[in-house]
Amino acid sequence: MTTLAALLVPYSGTDAAGARTLVAAALGLGGDDRPGRAPEGLTVRVDRVQPRAGHLSVGLDVAYSTDLGPRRDYLVASDAPVAIAAAHAGRAALLRPAPEAGDEDDDRRAGSRPGGVAVAEDETGTRSDSVAVWRHPADPELPGLAAACTLAAVRAALPDAAGLEVVTYRPLRRAVVRVTAADGSALAYLKVVAPRRLAGLRARHELVEEAPGAVECLGPGVLALTALPGVPLTDRLVAGAPVPPLARLRPRPAGSARSVEPAADMTPTPPGPPAVQAWADTLPTQVDAARGVLTPATHARLAVLAARAGSSWRRHRDAVGATGLVHGDLHPGNVLLTESGDVAGHLDLDRAGTGLLVDDDACLLAHTEILALDHPGAGEALAGWWSQVPTDDPGVLAATRARVAAVLLTLVPVLAHRASDVLDLAERLLGPVPPPPVGPSQKEEER
Repeated sequence: MTTLAALLVPYSGTDAAGARTLVAAALGLGGDDRPGRAPEGLTVRVDRVQPRAGHLSVGLDVAYSTDLGPRRDYLVASDAPVAIAAAHAGRAALLRPAPEAGDEDDDRRAGSRPGGVAVAEDETGTRSDSVAVWRHPADPELPGLAAACTLAAVRAALPDAAGLEVVTYRPLRRAVVRVTAADGSALAYLKVVAPRRLAGLRARHELVEEAPGAVECLGPGVLALTALPGVPLTDRLVAGAPVPPLARLRPRPAGSARSVEPAADMTPTPPGPPAVQAWADTLPTQVDAARGVLTPATHARLAVLAARAGSSWRRHRDAVGATGLVHGDLHPGNVLLTESGDVAGHLDLDRAGTGLLVDDDACLLAHTEILALDHPGAGEALAGWWSQVPTDDPGVLAATRARVAAVLLTLVPVLAHRASDVLDLAERLLGPVPPPPVGPSQKEEER
């Protein structure tokens, strides 16, 4: 387990002693005689834990006192290698607060490392067990995020901008900022990714008929997306309103576009690799990442169910071979509907491309299974969608169940507080554990 996981597990939305120690060390707030100890007045709330490919990134709401009075910040701590490398390289002033008027000693009070970068290391000082900490929005992999979170900079590109709201932030990966007009309506959305991913992201928007318009603006890795009309499918599910059939919720190709090259950060799966990696196929990585946020018993159960889901899929995948344009992450929040129930738009098209159609269905069904835990109206729509899965070939239903279970299991790390409920859903879909094969000695005994 990494230093970050050891400090924050078990984590919650309340003050975490380990997180306070980490933040104090990173900010240098303990004083020269108490390095790494939290001063009076420092409070830290663990806001969100993001497991990803063997590392953790943790959002922290922080409040503390300075000579100029109280300060509040949102910090991100990560043990991802790319973040550690950026911190040691001093690539950005990650922990330097915005200067106050007449404040010449701001860097000293912030406890900034050279270049304003903070790295909390283990007792031996090895990089392998270090944690990088940065102040939002100075994400080392998203250099365009700072401009996207600054109203004056946004107004240079969108003069009618009156307000900004960060609606999604996945450290080191992506962010979405809502730009609002004076009346509070959405004027546009700013999608921020690593600059190397921008061209591919824009190309994916051009594949989908119901995609928002996308224009590069502001700086490296930023796309301005048009605000589409309609309400999220999530809202209709919660309200128990009628919803379209599963097949109508999939994205439609724009013009003659039928395929897309794989994104640089996606790993195709043999044989005959699709253009995009199915969300269900990220399960092995998610199981590994979950070690830092689940109890050993819960993680063991997750691993067993993941193995069962993979085995069932391998047995039945040939029954669902239809391919086409897929969204790649088709959950209810990514589909907009008109008042009449038609699809008005598809959002978050980072993974759009060519793949198995069953994988889009599986994403939608899995997320709706979770939504139905608390909203009976979603359960009614869910039953209707399951009835649309072909039953003339038992392999189709078995393959679909395996893929839905796999997607559910990928969500366990970010739903650790409901891990038992989500694991129960996956187990129900996978059915009873099959009996072990009968060996020769057992057959002799039965005679």
